Amino acid sequence: MTVLQSVKDILLAADCICTESVHGGLVFCGPVGRGWIDDAGSGLRIRHDVSAVTDDPITLARISSQIGPARIALRHRTPVAERTCTLGELHGVLLAMASMGPPGAARALPCVDLTVGVLGIELPALAAAAFLRLAPPAGTVIDAARATYLLVANVRLRSGAGAWIDGPGLVIDPQHGDRKVLAQELFEVGAALRELADNVIAQSYLDLCGMRPQRTKPFRPARDIAPGPQAKEDHHEYSRNCGATDRAL
Repeated sequence: MTVLQSVKDILLAADCICTESVHGGLVFCGPVGRGWIDDAGSGLRIRHDVSAVTDDPITLARISSQIGPARIALRHRTPVAERTCTLGELHGVLLAMASMGPPGAARALPCVDLTVGVLGIELPALAAAAFLRLAPPAGTVIDAARATYLLVANVRLRSGAGAWIDGPGLVIDPQHGDRKVLAQELFEVGAALRELADNVIAQSYLDLCGMRPQRTKPFRPARDIAPGPQAKEDHHEYSRNCGATDRAL
């Protein structure tokens, strides 16, 4: 039995509908939400679609500061909770992703305000995981654009996770990762946040990413978004979109 067949059995046992993606892996939908799972070799790679949870980029970035080894990323205009896990951890991870609480429900990390210079950056000495805040709140449009940028950056960041705790920044763990990589990524993120300090640029960036500067729907955990009578039809349409364009995941 292959790893993905075992994954499919776990998803079916959780009352999920799942189909194979033409890009590899499985697209799923059910009581634990919907998304995509693939065998990454070193573990299972999960992208849990959280677009129905909230459409507010700041809320999504705040959640990203609280969900441990997972992070919220924006892929092709779709926010997803991402992480890797073992086959034995899969069911528990899916349940945890489906039960993500609203921002503020978890213990906040210690925050360190850090200024990124035009020419470089000096890293603080840290003994434990912390949030490095790179800028204060600056207004509705700018804040939303900066939060959106962090979600986009989370697709490729290696040294930490873009997040929001009273301002934009990165969650980092000094026990893991290379300090040179961290310094480089902090410098790049800081430069981007400076560019987004202009309202016109910020609004253009939001338009480009398909995000809004203000929330239009309240926060709802994925477990509360139960599949309706059209679940199978909705899933097949969702999986066709994933297979045809790979845009949803």
